Amino acid sequence: MRVLSLRAIAVVLAGCGTGPRNDPPPAVMGNNAGLAFPLPSVRRPTRRYYFARAAHRCVVYSVDHDEASAREAFPCPTDLFDGERIRLVGKTCMRESDTEDRREPVVCPEPLTKLEERVRAAEH
Repeated sequence: MRVLSLRAIAVVLAGCGTGPRNDPPPAVMGNNAGLAFPLPSVRRPTRRYYFARAAHRCVVYSVDHDEASAREAFPCPTDLFDGERIRLVGKTCMRESDTEDRREPVVCPEPLTKLEERVRAAEH
């Protein structure tokens, strides 16, 4: 019985670190060179959409790289303070503020979502 246990341990130890490695295929590691159909690149959109408050007026605009669109004026929401702005992030909006505790998800203003819809429709 003791010999059988020693043989089992020897087999287990002999198998450790030998044989072929099970590395993930190149596609999983991010290398698309060996694939018949390369995986698409995931990139963030360069255009950002903002609803900003300056003094007693609010404007909605977009920025693509360093180029800003024309600004359209709209009534300001009561919870948006001077110098703050709301940025459209996917399907949600984030309030950007100098005060850290005011940086939080908020309800998207309709003029902001409509601006994105108009821009996307014009692109297609």
